[in-house]
Amino acid sequence: MNIDNTFIFITLLVGIGAIQSALENLLLFIKLPNIANYPLNQGILKSKLANGFRYFYNSPGVWILLILRVLLGFLVLLQCYYKEVHFIPILFLLIIDQIAFPRWKFFPVSESPLQRVLLIGIMFHSLFPTEQVSIIILTAISLFLCLAYFASGYKKSESKSWRNGARMINFAEESSFPFKGKHEFWKYFGFLVILFECSFFLGLAFKQLAIVFMIIGFLFHAFLYVRYNYSFFFWTFIACYPAVYFVSVQITS
Repeated sequence: MNIDNTFIFITLLVGIGAIQSALENLLLFIKLPNIANYPLNQGILKSKLANGFRYFYNSPGVWILLILRVLLGFLVLLQCYYKEVHFIPILFLLIIDQIAFPRWKFFPVSESPLQRVLLIGIMFHSLFPTEQVSIIILTAISLFLCLAYFASGYKKSESKSWRNGARMINFAEESSFPFKGKHEFWKYFGFLVILFECSFFLGLAFKQLAIVFMIIGFLFHAFLYVRYNYSFFFWTFIACYPAVYFVSVQITS
């Protein structure tokens, strides 16, 4: 997979994620309109700049942002189809995510720094489509993903409930799994989750290992997506995987 195809794949996944997360919120607001209509507390708006966009934090402004996000997502997909990604739709996606953050942070589609890295990386590639710049961007995306995984794994390793297996045991008891009640199994499974997150960076050095890690990661995020509707995190993390694969191929070769 060459550089251009890698960025097209990343952009495609980002566009799908933007559409789906926005549609989920639209459906949620239609079903439970009070969620979109209650005014945000003045106390969370710390800056004058944030107050300047206050219209978009509440209804009807929040509806406008969601509709714009859906339209921009489809525009991004259309550009991927023609393999001509321009920075303007990506820039507006980034702006919308930042403007709407005070509202989004209360829902499963809360903004992620990793999402900003992806959007900024795609914009820089469209503005400076040279091989050197593109490789730097893909490397940066890969490193940020590895850092996100490592930080998550390290935080889990410091948690007593993760170390003694209580977190995974409670998780299993709340869900319908074939191994429900197998406390020893879930204790070791929790350790494997920590090991996966803390060692994901090793995939950058070995292409075959990167493929294994990405398959495990895909299944892990897909499960969270289906079981807990973590769609935003699914698309954000999965969109980084083409960059990881590209970098691992470059290093291996």
